[in-house]
Amino acid sequence: LTERTSFSAQTVIVAVGIIPNSEMAIAAGIRTGLMNAIEVNEKMETSLPDIYAAGDCATQYHMLKKMDDYIP
Repeated sequence: LTERTSFSAQTVIVAVGIIPNSEMAIAAGIRTGLMNAIEVNEKMETSLPDIYAAGDCATQYHMLKKMDDYIP
């Protein structure tokens, strides 16, 4: 609902204040970056062989900023 109109929806998802759940990765010795998000390469590989990460717990390459970023 806004001042001008309303929108009907079956589902609304609000994602704010996300903190990555990376404690297990840190304990395993996996490298983390921004806000302790798990650092991954372009193949989503972590700093340990054969371990992958994706989603709200991992960094990603931001094509406009030309650097890793954390956007949950």
